[in-house]
Amino acid sequence: MPPQAKFSLLKYLTPLSIGALLLGAGLGALLHAGDLRFDGLDWIEALIVLWIECLKIVALPLMLAYIVLALISRQGKDSGKAGGLAFLSHLALLAATGLTALVVTLTVLPYLGLDTEDLEAMSALSAGAAVAKSSWLDTVVRFIAANPISVVANDHIVAALLISVVLSLIVARAKTTIRDRLQAVMLAVSKIASRLVRWLLIFMPLVVFGFAFVFAAKVGLGIAHVVLVFLGLVCFILLLALGIVFLFARFAGGIPFSELVPGIAPILLMAFSTRSSLACMPLAIDTAKERFGLSESVVSVVIPLSVAAFKLNKIATSPARMLFLAFIYGISVSPVDVAVFMFVAGLTSFGRPGLPSASTFKMLPMYVAIGIPVEGYLLLHVFDSIPDLLNTALNATEDLTLAAVVDKLANG
Repeated sequence: MPPQAKFSLLKYLTPLSIGALLLGAGLGALLHAGDLRFDGLDWIEALIVLWIECLKIVALPLMLAYIVLALISRQGKDSGKAGGLAFLSHLALLAATGLTALVVTLTVLPYLGLDTEDLEAMSALSAGAAVAKSSWLDTVVRFIAANPISVVANDHIVAALLISVVLSLIVARAKTTIRDRLQAVMLAVSKIASRLVRWLLIFMPLVVFGFAFVFAAKVGLGIAHVVLVFLGLVCFILLLALGIVFLFARFAGGIPFSELVPGIAPILLMAFSTRSSLACMPLAIDTAKERFGLSESVVSVVIPLSVAAFKLNKIATSPARMLFLAFIYGISVSPVDVAVFMFVAGLTSFGRPGLPSASTFKMLPMYVAIGIPVEGYLLLHVFDSIPDLLNTALNATEDLTLAAVVDKLANG
C-alpha cells in the first residue's frame, strides 16, 4: 500500500485509539475479574517497550530540529513592524498563560480527589517491569534502548537542548547563506522525523490496546477516574487561558467586552466545529476588518502570521500535563526542571507553515528527562481530542486579539 494511503489512517487515529483503549481495558478487566491466566502478557509488554523506544529515538531529533528552526527563523523580522509587535504580544501572552497554568496546577493538584488507589493504578502502568522475561525480544529492546539518541533522550536532554540553543543563536547572527543552509538541514530533519513519527503512530491503536489490556488484566479498571480528573484539569486551564486572552483583547487591544463577545462568538463556534485555526482564519480576518474596524495593513499581516506561527495552547496544556503526571507518579520536579520544561514549551508554541504536525510528541523527550513514564504520557494523549476543541478556540481567539493589539500600538 502506498505511504499516502497508510497515512490517511492518521485521520482516524483518535477514535481508533479510544476504541482500542476501551476494548483492551474491557478484555483485560474480564481476565482480571475471572482470575484467569494469560501467558502472553510479558510479550505484549515487551513489544510496547520496543515501540516506545523507537518513538523516543525519533522524537528527540524532531524536538531539537523544531527548536533550532524556531530560534533561527527571521519570520517576525520579515513581516516588518506589525510582525515584530505581534511577536512581542505573543510573548506577553505566553508569559501570562504559562505562569497561570503553573500556579493553578500546583495549587489544585492536592485537591483533585485522587486517592491512594488512583496513584497506585497509574504507577502500575509501566511496561518495562516484565521485559526481562522475554528472551531474544528483550535483547532487541535493550539494543535499541542503548543507541546514542535514546541515551541522550533519557540522560542528557538538557545538554542537547543547551547545545542546540547556543548553536542556533550563533547561526542566527551569521551570514544569510549559512543560516539558510542550517535551516534547510533542520527542516529536512524535522520532515523526516515527523514522517517516521507518523509511521509509528499507525501502530498506536495496537499499542494502546496492548497496555490497556495488560494494565486491566493486572489491576482492573482503576484508571478511569484519573483520566477524567486530568481532562477536567486541562479544560479548566484552557478556559482560564481563554479568559486571559479576552482580558488582553479588552485592555491591550481596546475592544469593549460588549463588542468582543458577540464578535468573536462565530469564530469560537467555527473553532469548535472544525478544530482548525487555519479554517477559522478567513472569518477572523473578516471580523477584524468589518466588525472591529482594524486596519487592513495590520490584519493582512498579523492574523496569517499568528495562524502559521503562534500556538498559545501549548504553554497552557504542557505544564498541566507534566505536573499532573509527576504528581501521579510521585516524581519530584525541581525548579530547574520546571524552568527548562517551560522554556521548551514556549519554543514549541512557535509553529512554521512548512513543518508537518506532530507537535504533541515534540515535547516527549522533556517528559522522559523528568522521569515520567512514556506509558502514562501516551494514555493521556489518547484523549487529546476532547480538550482540542478548546485548544483551537484559544488559538483562534489569540489570532484576532493580536491583530487588535498590534493595530492599537501601530495606529493609536
